[in-house]
Amino acid sequence: MTWSLTIPGEAVPKARPRARIIPGQKFAHMYTPTRSARFEDRVAYIAQQAEIPIIEGPIGVEIHAFFAWPKAKLLKTGTRARAWMPEKPDVDNLAKAVLDGLKAHFKDQQVVRLVVMKYRQEQGLPPCTTVTIIPFVGASVTSTAMEGSHGP
Repeated sequence: MTWSLTIPGEAVPKARPRARIIPGQKFAHMYTPTRSARFEDRVAYIAQQAEIPIIEGPIGVEIHAFFAWPKAKLLKTGTRARAWMPEKPDVDNLAKAVLDGLKAHFKDQQVVRLVVMKYRQEQGLPPCTTVTIIPFVGASVTSTAMEGSHGP
């Protein structure tokens, strides 16, 4: 069995953690920037709504991120076709954000195959990210993610 999700809106890459000094304290508070955290929360919410279970064992994940065309490159008549997007954001940071959003369902270390592709969406269609989770031989489904969680 495989599970597929569609996350509406543009994908947000995982940003570097930020630090801030708390007055009167001897340590820095580390946090994920808001934009990245909101995207991860959106991925988690959609996975929960899709009732993705907790998966144990080896899995593959395919991520296809579709971004809008910049306004300067839109056609006034006709439409631009879907095209590869060989510019920022980097695919590794997109994968980190999606996988962090799915941490209630499986651990990153379980992923033995990862495919990440990014495109410019066909003009007129909304941006989105599709995620497919494929369990491999030896993987098992133990419960729903609402009953438990793998991480903090």
